[in-house]
Formats: sequence, C-alpha cells, structure tokens
Amino acid sequence: MDQHEQTTRSRCLAGWVVALIVAATALPMIWFGGVRGRAGLDQLDFHEPAVRIFAYDWPNLVFGNYLSATTPGYHVILAAVARGGLASREWLQSIGMLFGVALAWVLGTWFCGVSRSWLWGVLGAAVVLSSRYVYSASVWMLPDNAGWLGVALALWLSLDARDTWRWRWCAGAAVMLIVACRQAHVWVAFPLVAAAWLSVDGRISDRLRAVMKLALACVPAMALLGWFVWLWKGVTPPLFQAQYAPIGSTVLGMNPAAPILVLAVIGMFGVFVLPALWPDVREAWRQRRGVVLAALAITLLLGLAPATTVSLSLGRISGIWNLCAKGPTLFGHTSVAMVAAGLLGMLVLTGLVQRLGSTRGLAILASVLGFTLAIGVSFHLWQRYVEPLVLMMLVLGVLPHSTLSRGANEPSAMPGIRPVLPGVLGLLVILAFNIVGTGLMIRSSEPVERQPIDHLLQEYFGRATPAQIPRMNPGPKPDRSRPDAAGE
Repeated sequence: MDQHEQTTRSRCLAGWVVALIVAATALPMIWFGGVRGRAGLDQLDFHEPAVRIFAYDWPNLVFGNYLSATTPGYHVILAAVARGGLASREWLQSIGMLFGVALAWVLGTWFCGVSRSWLWGVLGAAVVLSSRYVYSASVWMLPDNAGWLGVALALWLSLDARDTWRWRWCAGAAVMLIVACRQAHVWVAFPLVAAAWLSVDGRISDRLRAVMKLALACVPAMALLGWFVWLWKGVTPPLFQAQYAPIGSTVLGMNPAAPILVLAVIGMFGVFVLPALWPDVREAWRQRRGVVLAALAITLLLGLAPATTVSLSLGRISGIWNLCAKGPTLFGHTSVAMVAAGLLGMLVLTGLVQRLGSTRGLAILASVLGFTLAIGVSFHLWQRYVEPLVLMMLVLGVLPHSTLSRGANEPSAMPGIRPVLPGVLGLLVILAFNIVGTGLMIRSSEPVERQPIDHLLQEYFGRATPAQIPRMNPGPKPDRSRPDAAGE
C-alpha cells in the first residue's frame, strides 16, 4: 500500500470514528434525556417553533420574519423532514444531529490529513466536539453546528489553497452553506480571500485576478445574503433587530470588548498547549521582536480601554466572563484576569502563526480578525460563539507535522518536527476539561418547557414593535393588538 492510499484510509477511519462517537453519545440523550438546560430552552422557544411553522406553511414559506436570528436553511431542512412524516421532536433532533456528525467527519478527516495519523485526527476532532457548545448543538435543535460545519470547510480550504477552479467552487459552496444556515459566519471570506491572494506567486495583478475568480465563485452565496439583508432591512430577521440593538456599549457600531474576549478565550485554552508552541514563540521573539512587542502592547490597550467586567445589561456574561469576575478589577472597569488571559492568548497566537508559516499564518490571522469583527457587531459577547473556532485553531497549532499545501513562497516543509508529547498532553488536558464541563452541564441541566409567549416577548424583545413580532406557533398570525391575543 503506497503512502497516499494509506493516508486516504487513515482520513476515512478518523472521520468515521469521531462521527460514530458523536452519534453514539447524542442519540441516547435525544431519545431518553428530554429537553434540558439553556440549549433545550433555545430549542423550545425559538428553533423548534420556527421549524414547525415552516412545516405548517410548506411549500409557501415566508422568510421575512421568523423565530431565529440565523438564516433559515437549517430550519427549512428540518421542516422538510417534518413534512415527510418524521415530525416528532426526537426525530427532528436526530436529523439535526447529522450536522454534528458531518462536522465530526470533516474535522477527523482534516486533522488526520494534516498529521498523517488517524489517532491525531481522532484526538484533535474530539477536542472540538467535546465542547459543551458543540455537543449541545448535536443533541438539541440548534443551527450552530451547521454554521461550524461551513467554517471548518472554509478554514480547511483556506489552509490548503490552490489556484484552481475546483478549489474556488468548493470555497463558494462552503460560503453558501454558511449564508444559508448561519449568516454571522460570513467572516470566512477574510481567510479565503487571503488564501486566494497567496495562492499565486507573481505580480499584484495576478493576485488580484485570483481574488476576483474567488469572488465570482462566491457570487451565488453573496446574492443570497444580499437578498436576506434586503428582505429583513438588516442582518437578522426584524424581531432580533430589536433584541440585538446596541445599548450604550458600542464604538462606531462595534462592541469594543470583542477583541479581548477572543484573545482571552485563546489564552484560556491555549495555556495548555503553550509548552508545545513555546519554541515557536521564542523563534518569533528572535526574528520579529518589534512585532511581538507591538502585538502585546495592542492587546494591553484592547484590554484596558473598554470595560471588561461582567455586565448583564451590556452582554458580557457567562463562560469566561463569570470566571474572570472572581478576580480583581481596576476601578470597577477592567478585569485583571481578562487582560492577563488576553495577553496569554496573544502569545499563543504568536506561536501558532510562527509555526504555521507566513502563508498559512496569514490565513489564521485573517480568520481571527474576521471573526472578531463579526462578533463585534453583536450585543452579546458570549464564549459559546468563540470557543469552537479557538479549539480548531489550537488543534492545528500542535499537530506534529503538516501536509497542508504550501503557499507560493513557503518552504518545502515546516522547519523540523516538534516533539509530540507536549502537544498530546495539552490536547488531552483540554479534552478532559471539556468532557468534565460538558458532563457537569448535562448533570446540572433541569428539564425545561417552552416559556409563555408574552413572558418571552417581554423578557427578550421588550423593545419590539407589534410589526416586528412574527408568528409564534403554526397557524395564522394572531392580532397582538387584541387583549384576548395574549398567550396565542
């Protein structure tokens, strides 16, 4: 068996192993665990009603306003399943789980191809899939994993850029999946454009031509996104425009605490793999000391300038915000722990970029920048929006050696093969951390029921006008101006 055939078989093995693990752990929760916790409440209040309303309206679907802040692709697929006869809650959750299974297969295959080891592929994928936020979306009816599936495909393509139409159409398909199911992840255009730019070696005109060819392949996805924006008069359906409107926390329309959140989450998990990346941090310090110092100085400014204390009214709650709230603060404005975690995250990111090389490192930097801008326009700065991407990047940083395609100016191989033990131990610690956290989340989650509609509207959408309120149940939209419409 030649090396190529062996690598292909290893990729398939890693992908199927983690896919089966996801299915084997999610299906018992779906069929016997009930609907629980925050994820279950999101299902009952928003995503399941949206699916059932689309199923009721089939095929005359109305996308102008519905019960999800995301584009409706995930909900339309499940609505089609419901119309096909599998309309029970358990069956709909099981079909939704397939996005998590597909994500598992892609991650296992990708990481195995990078490392040429199915064991590394399984370990790397398990680190991402064991996150409570990824696992929750595999069990309950949430569109998150449909979005992360598109992100994983786009990042894979960004780090394996080719000056071919096949590569461009695959990139366009990944963007289309994202636009159809979770438009907030359209930031993947940043690393894809960077990859297209660097996929050719030549004049600026040649690089611009490569970017324009990528743009052509993405025209269908961008047209679909533009149609949704036109239909909604914004980037979310009208109901959620009322919820996500900024409340005194933005600078030029951006939430200024977004950059430090992203870096702090990188630092929180990256501390476990920093020993594996430390040789690369030292190399970056030796080669580009000024750049490293400037990056740390910018991080310090990003941590000190905006408020970084916990604030329910300003969207800084849950996850790492609650952890850092236990530490000291400066003048009731700055969380020392958030700043420290952000500085640590910048060191980890420095080592990651140095290790991957200039071409692939630029794609990673473009991903961090694009993602930070995307989450920065949101009022809610929640760890669950950040964690899966951070875990993907950290896995890529510590895989023992890479077969990612080289950029035009990349050396024939990454300099040296790092010792694998620090990387293995780091990923195992993160995996254990995630498994324990996910297990405690499940154990502590109580069964939930859908909230009364009037309570839901008042609690989450108190500023919404009657015109912004969509149907909340299958059937005609009630006239909420009537006193007897309460609870419909």
